[in-house]
Amino acid sequence: MKLRNWLMVTGGASALLACASTALAQTSAGERAAASDQIEEIVVTAQRRAQSIDDVGMTLNVVSNQQLQRQGVTQASDLVKVVPGFTVATNSDGTPIYTLRGVSFNSLNIGTSPTVSVYIDEASIPFSIMTQGGLLDLERVEVLKGPQGTLYGQNATGGAINYITAQPTETLAGGVKASYSRFDTFQTEAFVSGPVTDTLNARLAVSGVRSGPWQKSATRDDELGDQRKLAARLILDWRPVEALRFNLNVNGWGDWSDTQAPQFIQAKPNAPAFASPLLNTIAPNDTSARLADWDADKTYRKNNKFYQAALRGELKISDHVQLTSLTDYTYISVHYRNDNDGSSYFVSNMENDGFARAWNQELRLSGDVVDGRLKYIVGASYQQDDSLEDNTFTGALISSQETPFGRFAAAQAHGRQANRAQAGFANVDFELTKRLTLSGGARYTEVKHDTESCTRDAGDGELAAVATQLSAYLRSLAGLPPGATIPPGGCVSTGPDLLPYHQVESFKEHNVSWRLNLNYELNPDARLYATASRGYKAGNYQVAVNSSYVSFPPVHQEELTAYEVGAKLKLLDRRLALNAAVYYYDYQDKQLLTLTQDPVFGLQFSLVNVPKSSVKGFDADITWLPVRGLTIRAATTYADSAIDKFQGFDVFGAPADLSGKAFNLTPKWIGVGDVEYRHDLSGEYEGFVGASLNYNSKTYADIAGSDVLGIGAFTLVDLRAGVSSTDGRREAMVFVKNATDKYHWSYAQPGGDSVLRYASQPRTFGITLSQHF
Repeated sequence: MKLRNWLMVTGGASALLACASTALAQTSAGERAAASDQIEEIVVTAQRRAQSIDDVGMTLNVVSNQQLQRQGVTQASDLVKVVPGFTVATNSDGTPIYTLRGVSFNSLNIGTSPTVSVYIDEASIPFSIMTQGGLLDLERVEVLKGPQGTLYGQNATGGAINYITAQPTETLAGGVKASYSRFDTFQTEAFVSGPVTDTLNARLAVSGVRSGPWQKSATRDDELGDQRKLAARLILDWRPVEALRFNLNVNGWGDWSDTQAPQFIQAKPNAPAFASPLLNTIAPNDTSARLADWDADKTYRKNNKFYQAALRGELKISDHVQLTSLTDYTYISVHYRNDNDGSSYFVSNMENDGFARAWNQELRLSGDVVDGRLKYIVGASYQQDDSLEDNTFTGALISSQETPFGRFAAAQAHGRQANRAQAGFANVDFELTKRLTLSGGARYTEVKHDTESCTRDAGDGELAAVATQLSAYLRSLAGLPPGATIPPGGCVSTGPDLLPYHQVESFKEHNVSWRLNLNYELNPDARLYATASRGYKAGNYQVAVNSSYVSFPPVHQEELTAYEVGAKLKLLDRRLALNAAVYYYDYQDKQLLTLTQDPVFGLQFSLVNVPKSSVKGFDADITWLPVRGLTIRAATTYADSAIDKFQGFDVFGAPADLSGKAFNLTPKWIGVGDVEYRHDLSGEYEGFVGASLNYNSKTYADIAGSDVLGIGAFTLVDLRAGVSSTDGRREAMVFVKNATDKYHWSYAQPGGDSVLRYASQPRTFGITLSQHF
């Protein structure tokens, strides 16, 4: 680690020690004060066992069900309201891009692994596109920051998000919630829970969303943006004997909503000499979130379906030993069409058909020895997954589709990927003294990646004819005879012999993730910790439109080594909680989606490995109960990211020196805050008002920092007010999201011959009613 980074971390540690010393004096004063309320103890399972959140030596954000409900967190993208350092963008393929402390992965394929992994009760959701269902009937959400490879496996270099579901109850219970808001949006959620037999409990939850359009055409009387979503989950909890438990979770969702139309920002022809003059007639749509455009004669709608089945078995071998088995299967099918140019002309469209599925088995033994001072977990896991996708690009006006050998109107990227991973892992926590705990763990992983892919003619024969002539011309220059005529639907990308190339390849990787942690308790209300860890994200092949086999090489696994020092403090008689941490990430071979020039198709997306890069920064959050009924939460994350040295291209295809550039989709500053005041109205009801804030500083959608792909700084404010019963069974709430109607966007990219922007929704407002029994 470089000297300046070591000084930053150790300097941060000194500052945290000073804060902790101050905390000792403040806590003593607080013990003499009369407190009306105290911050409740939070129990988490972040390290695969129940612990107080203060005993976990890492930055960990926990969001309760009540906080999710009050702040309108209904899907993964809404977590940006409550988790500092977390951002979500959605690319043109509809795949969410999760970023934690600057660690993210952007891919246009459904079957590529993420850097921020998502779990439901520890069962893996291996691909980001599978996480687009709503947050249904949860007890809490745990967000772990930093590499989590030891216990969670690879593909969690940025962190892990674990949804903890509400479990079946031993007595009959149920509830329903309904919400109506702007754009004729109607959301419902209901659950019923209770015993089936003396040993079997069940819980069924369902939800649905239906709304009208929120986007308006800039050139005609037309609208887009309907939502149609359904989700359901059934949990069966069976305890045939005291020492044995089985928990079956079957869940799924369907999404038949419209795809979002991008906003046209400016023309950017791939081949200016062949650019359509119509590009100069398109006006930018960069003033209103609702304003966009799309082809009038096409249907832009999803047909995406997902389901998961996860079986957890727990056998208590003795009072000190437990065997846990976790088996899960996930599957998603996708079909959707996107407008890819942001105009009413048929410049560029994309249609995606595919599926992804995965099966995972984990077996682990956990327990404690040495009078409970040493707690251990040891286990093994096996996962296999595969995906298939056909991405068809069509358009009548794209400049790069005009060639010396004729014009073509469509091309298809076809690919199938399969991965097999097996791992063994162990983790121990040892109490060196009553105040000092040493933790360590490691995981060895072997992975095999397989692929078969090519760029294909879309079936009309136009691209096949162009590719046949191009191949014959290139072979003639090499003194070779022409090859056979490429049939409609055939592969058109060329191989080393300048003939059609169908890639069939595989490669293997292995790695060792590890983690070391020291956790020191100064007193019951003040803890310090220091952590060093290493995690890996698996390699991937890319499915994309390319003219040559040289564009097909995979990206290999990336390595992230993290150092973190932090403090967790309870002050003012436990009415104020302060958590702070400084961190440094050392990146090797970061996987990056960048732009490259293809001789036939023009500027195209490409995955590459960046040799060295880094992130350094800090996290801080407080929860304060200054007076009875008033809760104040505030948190911030600073992330200073940089690529050490790398050459690439900017959005216009010009060579660019990317050395020193910040990571894309990584604001330096992110802040979230929430204030809520509750007041007794009668013996049975209380009223509440609240406001929340989310701030992101400026960032860029591309690594070159192109101005046209900038994502401007923004501050969003949400408001709420309502009445609830003191027993929590009934509640009525009115709310306003994006109260200032701030125009902002989460993503931008080149598309077709355009630069595009994906705007977030404008101000919305509505009412929510809920009833539990």
